[in-house]
Amino acid sequence: MSQFRRRQFLRGALAFAAARWIPCSYAQGQRVYRIGYLITNSVTDPATGSYWQSMDQRLRELDYFEGRNLQVERRAAEGDLDRLPALATELTARKVEVIVVGTDLAALAAKKATSTTPIVFAAGGDPVRNGLVKSLAHPGGNVTGFTSFREDLVGKQMQLLRETVPQIKRVAAIYSSSAPLGLDALKAGAEGLNVSLHDIDTGLDNVLHAIEREKPGGLHVLLTASAFRNRVRIAEFALARRLPSVYGIAAHVEAGGLMSYSFNYSDSFRRAAEYVDRILKGAKPSELPVQMSTKFEMVINLKTASALGLKIPQSVLQRADRLIE
Repeated sequence: MSQFRRRQFLRGALAFAAARWIPCSYAQGQRVYRIGYLITNSVTDPATGSYWQSMDQRLRELDYFEGRNLQVERRAAEGDLDRLPALATELTARKVEVIVVGTDLAALAAKKATSTTPIVFAAGGDPVRNGLVKSLAHPGGNVTGFTSFREDLVGKQMQLLRETVPQIKRVAAIYSSSAPLGLDALKAGAEGLNVSLHDIDTGLDNVLHAIEREKPGGLHVLLTASAFRNRVRIAEFALARRLPSVYGIAAHVEAGGLMSYSFNYSDSFRRAAEYVDRILKGAKPSELPVQMSTKFEMVINLKTASALGLKIPQSVLQRADRLIE
């Protein structure tokens, strides 16, 4: 082979090798999808971060890779709900093809910002009552996703608390009047118990002071955005007052609460990624039914149980999906 041909061959081989390694976004004709994440809390929050990482992972499994064929615009309100509308508007201005949200509040902000850009919620509450969709089977607009709430879960959480602490007589319950999911079910499920209700929207300090005065035998924290943000403080309060506590999301237990029974939120975010994939491939949100999350989990913090001097019944331990030690 002549020196000229050898140089040509080497240049061609190097070019071929480089083409295999360069990001696809730089390859001629490769489409790059742009999506937006509207995040209610901070991505540095361990629980919030893990949920969105679950979505990222599922997108990679579906062949979407940042830096190659995917660009993700992330906007986090850092727990300041008043920032959500402006962040939603900012994502719309960035011409994203899909906006993904994790909460009803973020979904409502996104829907107000755009009536055309598809919106997928990963862990909604009651999207029909909130006005996000016309019906679960036929959303009818630019919003769809996965709801991670069922009224009967609240009753099961209360049953779990009573099974764990049979002698309990009085329970304090924290809820949100701005999003009273599960409140009716709580009242029904607490039959036979003296339950006092505390609206966290009046201020966490006020709520905790009121509960401390009442000296209940247990604490039931419904799923609320404010309680989620303040889960460490609530868990520390319950432990200091020796209150067995039950929650509507595992993140509270990871923060030191006693137990939870809820949907698996990481699984919900993974399934939402599949809706993102379908929309990017041409599906319309109005034609994708809102689905109920299907994976549940019971989580128990054994370290907290020990600190409370509480022996978890074997019948409860055997049903737990995860034990924190």
